[in-house]
Amino acid sequence: MDPLNPFELNNWANAGPDMGGTGTGDDLEIGANNTPDDNDATLVQSMASNNFALGVWNLDHDHAVGLYGESDSLTGGIGTAGFCRKGVGSYGITEAGIGIAGRAMGQDKVEHPLDLQATAVGVFGQSKVGAAIRGHGGEFSNVLKSETTSPRSAGIGAVLSTGALSERPLVIDDAQLLEYSETAAPQLQLIPHVPRERTEVRLPTEGRIGEFFFFLDSRHAPHLYVCTGFRSKGTSGKTLPQWSPIRVEIQNALLGGDAVQPGQP
Repeated sequence: MDPLNPFELNNWANAGPDMGGTGTGDDLEIGANNTPDDNDATLVQSMASNNFALGVWNLDHDHAVGLYGESDSLTGGIGTAGFCRKGVGSYGITEAGIGIAGRAMGQDKVEHPLDLQATAVGVFGQSKVGAAIRGHGGEFSNVLKSETTSPRSAGIGAVLSTGALSERPLVIDDAQLLEYSETAAPQLQLIPHVPRERTEVRLPTEGRIGEFFFFLDSRHAPHLYVCTGFRSKGTSGKTLPQWSPIRVEIQNALLGGDAVQPGQP
């Protein structure tokens, strides 16, 4: 990947031959390279209710980028940052593409346009050798150093954790567990489907292999299913997803704070 042209666009960073402002206090010239004095920022402050303080439009229709941010920092750098006290720090909207994309590519080529790889996605993540999505609940009281984390031969979709992460490797059957939490807290939640009326629950007629469906029945008992395939129903020939139950034990359920014995499910 070329950090000076990450999307390999043939007109990337093209500006006019003349220099614009060359120091703090100079006029800002459009279509030119402008450079303030070292350690000086260029600020735009505005009182603009129901409006924006600064707008950038790219009116072209072919691989057009509206706004690009880059940082050459090797530690703690941020290419583009957003902050809002109570609203949204960074907001992405799309009609049929990808709202927000985050990619850890190493030195590999960045495929572009990305909307041909995934469509109608709110947030898209990709990593060549790490986690496409890394989610953590709670504060980072202890954070694993990057050099202690084993690299993957292939990336993984998501890694979720909660609470205090330990920096002490744990040996299990001659293998080291490098990432684990010392806090007993859930890592993932599925919001259940609950019917509005006390009626039977019918399994979804749409689904893809690997998708989960979690619901509470009319007695508020939990049920968890996973889509494992497709079958034709009757003589209609209509293909429907096949949902296989995952056993959820109520009789042997434990309460919060109960001790789980080694080997106990």
